[in-house]
Amino acid sequence: LVDWALRTNAIVAQTPVVKTGWGITRDLANLGFVIVILIIAFATALRIEKYGMKQTLGKLIIIALLINFSLTIAGVFLDFAGVITNFFISKASLNPLEFAGALASAFNPQKLLEAKDAETKIEGISDFGVGMVAAIGNVFFAAFFTIVATIAMFALGIMLFIRFIYLTILLVLMPLAWLCYVLPATASLWGKWWNQFVRWVIFAPVTSFFIYLAIYVTATKNEAGSPLSAEVLGKGEFDVFRKGIDVDVI
Repeated sequence: LVDWALRTNAIVAQTPVVKTGWGITRDLANLGFVIVILIIAFATALRIEKYGMKQTLGKLIIIALLINFSLTIAGVFLDFAGVITNFFISKASLNPLEFAGALASAFNPQKLLEAKDAETKIEGISDFGVGMVAAIGNVFFAAFFTIVATIAMFALGIMLFIRFIYLTILLVLMPLAWLCYVLPATASLWGKWWNQFVRWVIFAPVTSFFIYLAIYVTATKNEAGSPLSAEVLGKGEFDVFRKGIDVDVI
């Protein structure tokens, strides 16, 4: 689900819905410029400085020129976010859009099913009983962490799909939002659109960074065999530390 959501988000600006919807709202925005020009003319004649020519004409000309290239400009932001996202995903796996296997391999929950040999005897419990308790505990924790990881990855896939829908709506409404920037009374609508657009654009890079960080830390921990490696502790101290953990777990 996460892989599919990433592939879908990578082409959000090229989907037929965005291209068709953006074209319609762009034409509506171009017609809206006529209304804005009439408002500026009446405001100038009535000497309403807030909507006068000096305050709004410059913004009107700039927006009128840029609005026809707004989809391309938004695509630059989306492509930049996609490059950062693919950078972190490629660090986590060889294929930038297929890192679910790398995530599962890094956490490797099936290792919890490997029961360790008992190094100590508990009074009143045989070695067989200790092994059974350890095996049941391993199965319980393996199932628990697998369910938690599944829920987390499912939620991530849903959030990426929601990002795709939000960006689709924002890109379709973009020309009208840019038109609202011209007049002071509607400038707040532009601000709301811009805040939502930035929020959902940076969602994928930030999420991919923390996913990469989780995979890196987990893989490093698995290679070391312990939260602290022999490089941090001395060789003898590391053996005592690792043996102490095994005794405590048993």
